[in-house]
Amino acid sequence: MDIVKIKGGKDTSLIIGEIDIRKIRDFQSKTFSLQSEDNNFKLTPPNFKISNYRK
Repeated sequence: MDIVKIKGGKDTSLIIGEIDIRKIRDFQSKTFSLQSEDNNFKLTPPNFKISNYRK
C-alpha cells in the first residue's frame, strides 16, 4: 500500500499523507519474518531493534 507516490516533475510541490503511528510502531516491533507476512508497510532491515521509548 502506497500512501503517496511522486514521479518526476519540475515544480515545487507539497504532498501530505497520513499514517497511523500506532500501526507502524506495532509493525516495526514484529520480527522480520512476521513483517514479511504483512505488506502494510515497508519491511525494516533484518535484526532491526526499535527503541524502547518508541514502543
